[in-house]
Amino acid sequence: MSLSTLQSFQSIYSVFQSPQKEFVNSFVWLTDVRHPLFNCVINLSCPPGAVEEKVEAILQKISSSPITFWLHPENKADGLRDVLKQKKFTPLITCPLMRLEIEKAASPEINFDIRHVSIDTFLPIFSSNFQMNDLSLRSVLDKPGIEHFLLYVEGQPVTTGTLVVQDDKGGIFNVSTHSDHQKKGYATALMQYFIKRGQIIGLKELILLSSPIAEKLYQKLNFTTVFPIDILARL
Repeated sequence: MSLSTLQSFQSIYSVFQSPQKEFVNSFVWLTDVRHPLFNCVINLSCPPGAVEEKVEAILQKISSSPITFWLHPENKADGLRDVLKQKKFTPLITCPLMRLEIEKAASPEINFDIRHVSIDTFLPIFSSNFQMNDLSLRSVLDKPGIEHFLLYVEGQPVTTGTLVVQDDKGGIFNVSTHSDHQKKGYATALMQYFIKRGQIIGLKELILLSSPIAEKLYQKLNFTTVFPIDILARL
């Protein structure tokens, strides 16, 4: 039985850190990073009438850290949105889950200075671009199978990106360009690099969770939208 795109994305998340094993048939991904996108319930399944109990068990596990729940068609948790509303969760963002079949992608020519860098080189630029400075980031981002890249302009790193490899699938994360260098095609160039790298190392599919504003950029690179995900947060 083939995995859905979301299930493949969950397996990629497991490279960063394994999900909580006690939540059967669900994917509850918690880290020590105090940020809502680093503590998320990506998929929730439970018997009818048991949603509130399961949500409460998850909240007890996370304690006081920010956390998000992803709402999408593959959840099997009737009434989840209403339960989260009662628990003071509010809409954070709606992000399209997107995929690209590598074999259908063109082989782009890369004319930018893009480097595979160490976690020590990557983290300061990542932290600056995303305005995050949590010391726990290293424990999540520095794992086998996780590759970090920087795009340089005139010797200065301006765009970040991470490729996570799991079997024949690749997940793309952390694509961001410094505010002083945006709208110059650097993120597109880095994405083209990821496509080419995927072809070189034999990946069959690339998966990412896009911001709403970046969806058109990825569509131009032949990524297709699987479905939108409503992300609700308790900050």
